Amino acid sequence: MSSPVDEGTLDAPFEPPVSDLEIENFLLKTSGARGRTRWVGNPNTEVLRTLGGKLFDALFQGHVRECLRNSVDHAARHGERLRIRLRLDECGELASLPWELLFDTEDQSFLALSDQTPVVRYLHARRPLKPLTVTLPLRVLVVVSSPEDLVALDVEAERTKIDEALKVLTQQAIADVRHLDNADLESLQDVLLTDEYHVLHFVGHGSYDTNSGGALMFTDEYGRSRRVSADDLAVQLRDRTSLRLVVLNACEGATGDPSDRFSAVADNLVLRGIPAVVAMRSEISDLAAVRFATAFYLAVAVGRPIDAAVAEGRKRIQSVSPLEWATPVLYLRSGSARLFDISGSTVPEPLATRATPTMPMVGTRSSAPPAAAEPVRTTETMPPVETMPPVETMPPAETVPPVETKPPVEETEPPLETLPPVETLRPVETMPSVGACEHVAMGPVPSGLLAAACKDGVIRVLNVFNGRLVSECSAPDVARPLRLAWGKWPRNVASSHVDDRVVIWDLEAEAPACVIRVGGGPVTAIALSHDGRQLAVTCGTRILIYDTRGQAIVDLSPRERGKRRWATAALDHVLFAPRDRCLIVGGSDGIVRQIDADGRVTMELRHPEAVTALAVAPGQLATGSADGRLRLWSWDGVCQHRGQRDGPVGYLAYSADNTLLAAASADRRVLVHDRSGAVLARAELRGRAVGAVFHPDGTSLITATSDGTLERRLLPPAVQQNPTSGTRRREEP
Repeated sequence: MSSPVDEGTLDAPFEPPVSDLEIENFLLKTSGARGRTRWVGNPNTEVLRTLGGKLFDALFQGHVRECLRNSVDHAARHGERLRIRLRLDECGELASLPWELLFDTEDQSFLALSDQTPVVRYLHARRPLKPLTVTLPLRVLVVVSSPEDLVALDVEAERTKIDEALKVLTQQAIADVRHLDNADLESLQDVLLTDEYHVLHFVGHGSYDTNSGGALMFTDEYGRSRRVSADDLAVQLRDRTSLRLVVLNACEGATGDPSDRFSAVADNLVLRGIPAVVAMRSEISDLAAVRFATAFYLAVAVGRPIDAAVAEGRKRIQSVSPLEWATPVLYLRSGSARLFDISGSTVPEPLATRATPTMPMVGTRSSAPPAAAEPVRTTETMPPVETMPPVETMPPAETVPPVETKPPVEETEPPLETLPPVETLRPVETMPSVGACEHVAMGPVPSGLLAAACKDGVIRVLNVFNGRLVSECSAPDVARPLRLAWGKWPRNVASSHVDDRVVIWDLEAEAPACVIRVGGGPVTAIALSHDGRQLAVTCGTRILIYDTRGQAIVDLSPRERGKRRWATAALDHVLFAPRDRCLIVGGSDGIVRQIDADGRVTMELRHPEAVTALAVAPGQLATGSADGRLRLWSWDGVCQHRGQRDGPVGYLAYSADNTLLAAASADRRVLVHDRSGAVLARAELRGRAVGAVFHPDGTSLITATSDGTLERRLLPPAVQQNPTSGTRRREEP
């Protein structure tokens, strides 16, 4: 054992403190609650502490424990971190032990759940690789495999979460995420031949057996499973010099034969030259896999070392499934956890972080177990409002009238606009902060209510006429909200959450009026109909319609429409058309589709990249795309205007009279357009936009940023609307 302060060895040969039977019993006890356990007092969580404590006490004893304590103190004094680096080259029989569970019985903490003491499995390499110099964007290839003859995985949900986790980064060209669906080995080879990637993320099934070792389950030409061994996959990846990180979200991706250190997929990839591999040592639930990917990639994107990023992913799993956080295992080939040197660009201010401190490393190599250390230099009474009639007395939802079917529209776009000099809107009022939030949305115009989906799990509602907080809605078992939707009734707002729930809130009672468990993965978009009677929900490629009591009305999902399986990409946006005559959905495949009451596609509006925003008005549809363009369409499918931005448009909102359109983009800019697309005014924000809406009095624009700042900005007199007539005011001669 070596450490920043001393060296040491165990006084006696190391004996594993747990038997194979205990490990097997541990897996059996924890697997029954995978993805469902959410409370701290679950008795099975004590299994982790007991097992982790045995491993810790057996490994860190005598002078070795003293070295660990002194090393932790040394790192803390110098503002550094301490990496626990495990070298198991010469003691492969210990590799099957769950060292990620190391539990300090004195501090009552798991080492691997802190980025101050990450636990890494290190493979000594003859030619350790230096960090790769990368010019942004960082390229991530997501390989998805769900063969028809195996249990279906929630791969769409994870794909959506990966995209959402990297949304800000992709919008600002810091990361570029590409997807390879229903992958076979040949198509993977073709993709790797035609472009360079820095990260490969596999989503699918994995397996291990004692005869043939570890493998991943790809598809064959018939869509059935094809077992790809660790050796076969390593052959495809070993010569890809730009590939520095492989993430295996597959069960048993890290399991191997103790007598053959490199029979598992993860080990074999590291042996063949991949600098870092993150793999699952046993079966992992879809929920845990999705949550891990979200936190992990966010941490990588902001420049955290790979071991600290894994720690953040483990924390995210622990918050939703306390028995699975030790499932991800990190293998490193290089002594450094720094995989990339970013050159030729700088990280934008919202993502900029202070320099990551250097970090002493604890590493162990001996015939004793893993352990110890080697320095490496490296944390607001609700005003009276219109009351929604009781849902029980609501008339049945009207049948959406048939819509004339139109062929797919071939986009014939007008020339790109040139942004003219326009007035910059300055803040004239800063409203009370709602705290960090994901989305804001304006309620029915007469109410003056503005709702914010806050990161602390609360829906906060303000009255924009007086700036007062009028309602705070939350529930103990409801996860963090992501998106909001208003209908006709100001007493009720709907919210989607990071799990598979949608809630319709009673703002007077400050409690859920209805909770809908959609199932099948995270909800990607919600919309309330203009008459307030129906709720549309998208989840992956599914489209579901509910009434306001939470009863399902119809499933418009493509996979339920016989041969009309028109959507294979995630549907990230949904709205009801004016008069609720049809649905409008936008997908990551760049297509905006008009869907009638029978689930038929009656019109398609094609974009070169993913759809990022939607807004509807009588006579017009506005769309934003990842290519950075705002497009205005007629309901006949004719593109009337397109305007280029420095970043994709993330939020669109029409004014009360539908004569103005606000477009908030990733470049921290909000532009105010008229219906022709002409820019009338602009606003520069100091943070990432989470919404831009027009004040009900028609005189101003309200902008919101992710830190909870709400600012009212006065519109130019020529642009302001008459709040009584809804017509635009004219300047006096």
